Amino acid sequence: MPDYSSLPPAGNSKQGQKYVSKLTKLIYQDRLIAEHSDLKKFDLSCMQDHYRLNLENYEVELSHSKHPTTGDDMFVLLFNGLKSITNIQDKAILSYIHLNQDQFQALKMACDQQIARTEVTRQQARFEETMAPIDQALDSLQNDDSQTMEQPKIEQIADEPLLSAPEDMLLESPEEQATQQPAIA
Repeated sequence: MPDYSSLPPAGNSKQGQKYVSKLTKLIYQDRLIAEHSDLKKFDLSCMQDHYRLNLENYEVELSHSKHPTTGDDMFVLLFNGLKSITNIQDKAILSYIHLNQDQFQALKMACDQQIARTEVTRQQARFEETMAPIDQALDSLQNDDSQTMEQPKIEQIADEPLLSAPEDMLLESPEEQATQQPAIA
């Protein structure tokens, strides 16, 4: 009989509901930050999706993979202990929980929505930072009374005649130009 004492303890989806509820609530409150993992780091024949959540000295991993032999979907919540020793981080699996698809989807949706909200906020901040000097330049021109020019009224512009080019300056079509050029012998 194999020695299971060295394996981390496992929980089922019924036990996992408590953690799914707590984690989902904390993610939606932005008290727990989700990070979507780069799937290129994993075996893509098995790994379907992966998220990380950092809890100070612990890490929670949300994983969707395919069983290598049966192809069945597996949804797992891993609880890792993190130890930092001279800038090297060591990770040990403390326990894991098998989730059902609905539990995985609830956590995945919370993570994806938070990541999308964070990206929108990040893009807005980048835009505002980039536009700050332009806004300052526009404000400075707008507030500079010595450079203020009187703007013509729309009615004045509408009453002015349109400028037109003399007929001899109008461009001709390529066919008309070809018929008017003298032939070179």
